[in-house]
Amino acid sequence: MSAPRKTRAETNLRPSAHVTLLIKQQHAALVRRINGHCNYFGVNGNSRSLGALLFYARRAWHKWLCRRSQRAYLSWPRFLDLLRDFPLPRPSICLQIWATP
Repeated sequence: MSAPRKTRAETNLRPSAHVTLLIKQQHAALVRRINGHCNYFGVNGNSRSLGALLFYARRAWHKWLCRRSQRAYLSWPRFLDLLRDFPLPRPSICLQIWATP
């Protein structure tokens, strides 16, 4: 993925508009965005970029969950527990545009 397109995809994944929503609603919005991105860019040969986008989505969601309170900080182990309750979808290849030998 080129740098401008990657930055645009990362910007679209930021849950800044959903900070005040419940975690369940934030998760649903983030899953919709990730699935939509994977459906559009999920072609063979692009799995590394899809994995990087999922990595960025996890980091961005943790960052925005940490900003919800002035006193409390969401530790990384607690966030991993949260991801077990609200898992993010794994990126998958939706379309084979090149034949495999």
